[in-house]
Amino acid sequence: MGRSSNKRYRSYSEKKSQTKKFRVYFIRIAILILFYSIFTAFVAISIRVDGNSMEPTIDLGSSLILQPSQNINKLLKRKNIKNLRRGEVVLTSTNYVNEPKLIEEFLDPIVRIFTLQKRSVVYDNRGYKGRSELLRVVGLPGDTVKIKDGTVYIKPSGQDFFLSEFELTKLDYDIIKNEDSDTWKKEFPFSSEYRETFVTEGHYFLISDNRRVFNDSRVFGLSSKENILGRVVLKYWPIDEFKIY
Repeated sequence: MGRSSNKRYRSYSEKKSQTKKFRVYFIRIAILILFYSIFTAFVAISIRVDGNSMEPTIDLGSSLILQPSQNINKLLKRKNIKNLRRGEVVLTSTNYVNEPKLIEEFLDPIVRIFTLQKRSVVYDNRGYKGRSELLRVVGLPGDTVKIKDGTVYIKPSGQDFFLSEFELTKLDYDIIKNEDSDTWKKEFPFSSEYRETFVTEGHYFLISDNRRVFNDSRVFGLSSKENILGRVVLKYWPIDEFKIY
């Protein structure tokens, strides 16, 4: 009788101990998921480059750390992003039909974890058409911008002369120029020339380093600050190209 009672007691104690361990593990996992969601929504997010718009600076397949500044603005109810620096690389989108809500941005990484990246709260939303692009900021509000032979020339606000993008930025980068054929006139679309354009308040002139890829302000016009999703702060893959921006 005594042995039977001891067995039942041990069995109950073991079950209670296992339940307690399960609760501890569950709480730890929940905290990790919560931390991961907050971190990727408001601090930094890793992205893998799936296009060639920023070659030769950022190649196809590179991995980057991005600061998602728009979500911070939503949380703090700020209307504008922190002033961008000329020459910065940003992630931008002009394809929003309905802008994702803050709660959708927060839940998205959790859904992706548990569905092994097969589902997304944001990208499965029918009101969202998402293709974002990595582009370089060359024109700031108040600038006048033009392009000649594939190089951007900028006349900053209050100045009388145009200077090249390389003269005005403190960041070093190379570009791949778009060379026009003999039969392609400069005034034709998708040429290496671009008319003078004034950058209005709250907008930026964005362009790809690979000037052969026309997915930027040359086609879509000035980019509103609301469409700038964040800025690239670090490149960590390939490892031999590690760089802090």
